[in-house]
Amino acid sequence: MRRAPRLTLTAPTKAARRVIAPYVKVIRKRYKAPIVPESKLFNKHLDRKPSVLLRDLTSFLSDNVDLPSLLHESSDVLKVTTNAHGVSLYLVESATGEIYQSQRYFDIPEPRVRWKVEEGTIVAAHVASKKEMVMIDDILQDERFPMGIGQKDQLTKAVLCVPVVTPDGDCFAVIELFRDTSQEPFSEQDSKIASLVTGWMGAAIYQNLQRVAVHKKQELNDYLLELTKVFLEEFVPMEKMITELVKFVKVTLAAERSAFYLLDNESEELVADVYEKGIEETEGIMKYNSVKLVGKENEIVASVAKTGLPVNIKDAFNDPKLGKEIDSKTGFIVRSILCMAIKGNNDVLGVIEVVNKKNGCFMKSDEILFDVFATYFSLVLQFSNLNSQLKNQEKMNSVHMGLLDRQVGPCIHDYNYFMRNLKVKLPSTFSEFKWYIPDELINELPLLTYAIMNEFCQPDELDVGNFAKFILARRKFESKLPFHNFEHAFDFCHCMYNVLKRNEEMFTPIEIKALLIAGIGHCVDRDKCTTNEFLIFTHDEIFQLYAESPWQNYHYLIIARLLEQFPIFKNISKTDYKLFMREVKQCIIDTDLRNSFFGKNARPIVGIARAKSFNNDIPEHHYLLKSLCLACCDLSLFTKPYLVGRKLAENLNHELWKEGEKIKQIKPNCILMAFFDSSTQHNMAEQQLNLIDNFVLRAITLLKYFLPNTVDFFNGVLALRKTWLDIIELRGRKIWKQEDSYRKKRLGNP
Repeated sequence: MRRAPRLTLTAPTKAARRVIAPYVKVIRKRYKAPIVPESKLFNKHLDRKPSVLLRDLTSFLSDNVDLPSLLHESSDVLKVTTNAHGVSLYLVESATGEIYQSQRYFDIPEPRVRWKVEEGTIVAAHVASKKEMVMIDDILQDERFPMGIGQKDQLTKAVLCVPVVTPDGDCFAVIELFRDTSQEPFSEQDSKIASLVTGWMGAAIYQNLQRVAVHKKQELNDYLLELTKVFLEEFVPMEKMITELVKFVKVTLAAERSAFYLLDNESEELVADVYEKGIEETEGIMKYNSVKLVGKENEIVASVAKTGLPVNIKDAFNDPKLGKEIDSKTGFIVRSILCMAIKGNNDVLGVIEVVNKKNGCFMKSDEILFDVFATYFSLVLQFSNLNSQLKNQEKMNSVHMGLLDRQVGPCIHDYNYFMRNLKVKLPSTFSEFKWYIPDELINELPLLTYAIMNEFCQPDELDVGNFAKFILARRKFESKLPFHNFEHAFDFCHCMYNVLKRNEEMFTPIEIKALLIAGIGHCVDRDKCTTNEFLIFTHDEIFQLYAESPWQNYHYLIIARLLEQFPIFKNISKTDYKLFMREVKQCIIDTDLRNSFFGKNARPIVGIARAKSFNNDIPEHHYLLKSLCLACCDLSLFTKPYLVGRKLAENLNHELWKEGEKIKQIKPNCILMAFFDSSTQHNMAEQQLNLIDNFVLRAITLLKYFLPNTVDFFNGVLALRKTWLDIIELRGRKIWKQEDSYRKKRLGNP
């Protein structure tokens, strides 16, 4: 098999290396700027511009590799290698779709002669359009190119025109080699040499531009990220941050003007505050408030704001949206525009715009960098919006709390009555667990609470006036629920009073006061529902605030606010007051069934009882005892006489049934527990007996074990249990009634 002829370079080896080597080794080590430690001050940080701002952007884009000069040098070597009479280098502007001849030894700001990249003009324009090599033996005889070549020479005959195409299909340049009439046409060997060299050139240029774009994007990312961190940490005003970013965009993208439009999304019209950086570097940021984005000059911005889609106009003269009019604001002609939306979660927050690229038009790489800016603008705006909302909410909270403080203050008549009757006489059976509030003492509950509290305080320890305001304000938070109301709170406090009265030595003075205050406040303002589970099920705002024990945390929030507004203790130290409030919070939290004896505290306290190892001096044992006392006092309705206990149980059932109805409305197919199902109300006796046997007696029995002098509590539960049991046993029996006999006689029955 015959081998294909080996490609050899007739030019000297040194010349060949000059052609290919720059493109093979164009990836060089970049200059690494020293790492400057992060400044804590925003103004100092602004002085730390990244290297992209410290160097000419054109040279930075090529990473200090002057590609036009390199292309000229390579073209000259190709001229020697292919024995051409002359060579021309054409650079392609993909944005405008034009090609122009590059001058090597003198600089022309704007090429004087340009050709559209199309067929039917010059050879280079045809090659740039087709992206294919053209080899012509006689240019004058080829009708495809009526304008010949760009280099006007009467002796030009043979032409070899080769495109420099990158791997992604972009034609970057065109190299045009030509020979005069005294020379032979180009050979196949010449075309292979040219193809080889331009292939290397295209691949290397593409790789270099991609690498530089990545490094530039990374450098901008690092700088903007650090700048944003300083902004977030130091709460720099948003206007100052926007001002710096608008300046930064203008310099980085080499634009003549930059502007940012901060949209007012609450307005029915398209309105924005405009931050604009002028043409001159000495000009500051101009700000225009509440500008309506209407009219031709803002048509692009309005379109981006409405659609959220970026716009890159590379030739404003040929764009119907702009035309050739002079911009009314700046007085200069708009040549190119790059405009992009700043997006939040769902809305367009603003629009950023740069006008007139200094070196041509805005390219794809500019769009990528612009997108980076848009991301950081979005972070700044969203953070600023959230921070503004937070501050507004804090102000609103302050207003609401002031309103609440004024509203919860007691009625002057109630306050005066309280202060005139401080020496209230406690009922004779007040020290019994079975005592309950008679109707004639309902209005005296604040005074009875004061009497309870005062019994455990030193003389003059209580601030009587503030305590009166505190307890009267607490009563104003009366719940509309039939069971969890102020009466139940007082009953809880009364039961705790009897436990503490019998075992005062087991608790510290601060703990005693905290247990009593927790009792009076453990269900304050509970009016939406009864259980934490319903708050969780409906994803209520209280649950969103407090994922654990939502009701209990809410109750403590109110009690803490009332105690802050009406300090009930005189001359208490900060340390003791802090300890007191911590105890109050923990006690209220422990009234949650998940935390109390019926929750996580059940197993350890039962274990202590079985092991007979209780020691009140051990902090864990002491805490579990307090938790047990709270659980039992919350069950005080089960130690009352039957008529009172039944009424309280019915009130609680009505709460649970109403909650069950709400659950069924939300989720009709769910199966309710018996306590929440009103259709089971005929089984009330069985339900109460089941509750006593499986829950109440377990807690009360342990309380009797740890505190034997609370046996009356235990006996009261047993008495109520016996009554419910008797009702169940009597159900279904035939019981003689006098009215039944009278009715039968009148009907003539024996």
